Amino acid sequence: MKVIASSCRAPFWDARILAVLLVGWLIQLTITKQMDGDDVQFSQFAQAYDLIPYLKERYLTWSSRVPIDAAMHLVINHMWLWRVLNFLAVVLLTFSIARLTWRQGGNFQRQFFSVFTLILAIPFSVSHSSAWWVTGSFNYLWPSALAAFSFVPFKLISEGRKAGFVLCVLAVLAGAFASFNEQIILFELCFYVALCLVYKREIVKNHKTLVFGVFVYLLVLVFILLSPGNQLRSVSETVNWYPDFVTLSFIDKAYLGISLSLSNFWRVGNWLSIVFCMLVFFIVLLRKYDNVTLSYSSIPLLFFVLGIFSSIVAEPGLTHLDDLYASLADFSAVEVNKLIYPEKLLPFSLGAFMSLSLAYLAYITISSRLDGKALLVVALIAASFASAAMMGLSPTMYASGERVYLVPNYFIVVAAGLLLAELETFGSARLNRIVQHGAWVLFVVCSLQVLYR
Repeated sequence: MKVIASSCRAPFWDARILAVLLVGWLIQLTITKQMDGDDVQFSQFAQAYDLIPYLKERYLTWSSRVPIDAAMHLVINHMWLWRVLNFLAVVLLTFSIARLTWRQGGNFQRQFFSVFTLILAIPFSVSHSSAWWVTGSFNYLWPSALAAFSFVPFKLISEGRKAGFVLCVLAVLAGAFASFNEQIILFELCFYVALCLVYKREIVKNHKTLVFGVFVYLLVLVFILLSPGNQLRSVSETVNWYPDFVTLSFIDKAYLGISLSLSNFWRVGNWLSIVFCMLVFFIVLLRKYDNVTLSYSSIPLLFFVLGIFSSIVAEPGLTHLDDLYASLADFSAVEVNKLIYPEKLLPFSLGAFMSLSLAYLAYITISSRLDGKALLVVALIAASFASAAMMGLSPTMYASGERVYLVPNYFIVVAAGLLLAELETFGSARLNRIVQHGAWVLFVVCSLQVLYR
């Protein structure tokens, strides 16, 4: 906090910070009033088994998420403790992403508020079962928050600051816990190694502790790959949720996975994706690119506008458009070995084209030349789609449902946070006021949507 406070022009505790804390706590109290579904089963496990035998049994028969299972075992029968810890996880996630995306000399309070608003903009069907549901929060929200925090030392290094030894140790430990989530470990390891290479001189000189993190994550990856429980779970989930999964070819699974990633981002009414496309469009507009590029940047945003319009106005002439959106989002009603059929090719091709276009447009919003920050934005978009697409290779997707989309959406939140920080570089007081007022409107709308679900 000292690092932030010393760099901010205004006092840290202003109306935006208090609004975030108040709404976050209200959501925590309102949505999760009692345990539900798997919560009851895990609660009974916690009462019936001691910690160590339970973890051993889980690793051998079901899951390699040992630290996550340990946290669940210790906390799940203490609902008020879970509420407080889950609220703190939301705050930590917001703080970490805001710190990672904040621009030196910028307004951190506004960045913190905007990031929390973007988190609220994630579709409720995704966040409810992964962030506000007891069992889901242990497996998705908490690892995501700790993963984001684990990269804070690299942000300090990029600013020419020195990350203290204690902070580096906490970051490595946080990253180690987060890496037991299979969706996180691969991307965490890739980003971590890349940043160690980029800042190798500073790390070797003052931050050798961070190098230890690479070996920790590699050990965790080996631990996951060797887990007999993961293999047994895959067999069990296949039988229970998708018996024909074993008959699918690799191409079918890859196609299914890419369809999952497309349906996650391009779903009609996904406010996070809409805001991201708006940011891309307006930055391209402000940078005064040619009319062709500007028109090109409006296509993703136009897709959402037409989708919302077609869902509101049920005119016969929009039937084909409705079918296109439904087909793009429909990944469950598939025939074995017949995933790639004509009616799927149009929405699949359109979604793939818009996704690649969006990555290119997001790049040029930062720079028209080779630029590290622009590459990072593209890498985050790629990680978002890839972390959703990888679920096509696993039958557990059908058991987990939409909560597997939480991590992909958090990647987009980080990318959007970088674009918001980029808006401040234009130095326009009027533009800053527009962005701030827009953030308040979205904050109120998304808060009400979540609170009154």
